[in-house]
Amino acid sequence: MAGYVTIAPISDFLTGRGELREGKIRRYFLEGQEIGVSYWKGRFHAFSNLCPHNQFQFHFSVVDEDKVWCPIHYGIFDLETGARLGGPTNICDLPIYHVRVAGDHIEVSLTE
Repeated sequence: MAGYVTIAPISDFLTGRGELREGKIRRYFLEGQEIGVSYWKGRFHAFSNLCPHNQFQFHFSVVDEDKVWCPIHYGIFDLETGARLGGPTNICDLPIYHVRVAGDHIEVSLTE
């Protein structure tokens, strides 16, 4: 896949009051991969929805303190870089994807 692909409407992240909900991770599928998308500190972020340690799905967790947290074995990943910050020592970094807003939709690129 090349370039950006629409993955979700921004409305998926709105509260009942029409505000963007920070920290919630939503799951989407793109090119056979599970992608987690979260709105945090004024930006959308996209990353693998599966923890590199044991494939736990992050959409059952949250983004907080600029980190993606895995509640199963306490893996912690930097939201910007995907670097492993804590948890079991045998965990790889979390794949991070480029994301942009186009109109009222969120677009993700797995390659750029």
